[in-house]
Parts: sequence; C-alpha cells; structure tokens
Amino acid sequence: MFDLLEKFERSTLADKILETYKRVETDESFTTGGGSISTPVATLTDEWGGRAQIGVDDHCYVLYLLQEDGSYKHTAWIFPEAHEVLKDLPVPKYPLAEIQEGLEDKSDEDLIEKLAALEHEQWICWAKDILKTEDISKERAERWKELFATPYDELDEEMKELDREWARKALAIVEEKE
Repeated sequence: MFDLLEKFERSTLADKILETYKRVETDESFTTGGGSISTPVATLTDEWGGRAQIGVDDHCYVLYLLQEDGSYKHTAWIFPEAHEVLKDLPVPKYPLAEIQEGLEDKSDEDLIEKLAALEHEQWICWAKDILKTEDISKERAERWKELFATPYDELDEEMKELDREWARKALAIVEEKE
C-alpha cells in the first residue's frame, strides 16, 4: 500500500515538475558542454532556475538542458513544454536552392547525385543524434565520426552507392506523383 502511495506521490510530483517550464525571451547564445557557442531559436525556464535551449544542429532541432557548471547538454528527452514549442517552430531551413538549382536541365543521374548528397547530410544528422543518445560500440562511433567529416563528393563509391539507393527511392516517389 505504501509503495503504491509513494509511486503516486512521485508521479504527481513529476507531473508538476513537467508543467513548470515556460517559454521566455530567447537568449542570444549558450555554451555547450564541449565549449561550442550556439544561437538558440527558443529558450524555456522553470521556477527553480532550470533552463532549456532549443538550437539547430545540422538542420535538426536539438534540446539542451542547463547543467550545474553553466553549460548546456543535449538531451533526447523532449518534455511536454518543449514539445509544444517545437510544434510551433518552422522546419529548419536547408539550402534547397542548391538542390533545386537547374533541375530542369539535369538528367536523372545528376538529380540522383544531388539527392544522394542530401541523403548523406540527413544520415549525418541522424547518426550524430544516435551518438549522443545511444550506447554504440567505439569502433562504430569512430567509423561514423570519420564519415561526418567526409563530404559526399569525397566518399568512396561503395558509400556513395548506399546514399544513391535512398536517392533512387525518393525519386521514384516523386515521379509517381507526376
């Protein structure tokens, strides 16, 4: 009985804590644990001095929480108030003009290469998030970090072909609509 009551009290307290973050005027900048200075797109605070920043990393929104040392650390946990703010934010801009530029004059192979380059950047965004939130082997992490630093044009043909497979799938969907 007491265990159940204790769980209920903790649950109720957790619900109250979750409802305490409020969006405030966006800070000019914040410093991550790694020392990088970022510009937030939204700032949230709670009544106990907690602070959260929403920033953009590789065209993806990322939530950071204030740490005791004054820096901000990435978190994969999206609390309800942050979720509400994220729903109101525009989709992070990607320089689509680079991809769209001259498409009318490009062959399917040129388009596939542009889409494959975009797929590589999308994969980098996904993989960076996985590195921050999941426990993966050191070997895989090192292999991925090498790929983060490698532009699509400099990948070997085997790696490019993996991105081209997804580009062809995307192009097939677009062509179905036409």
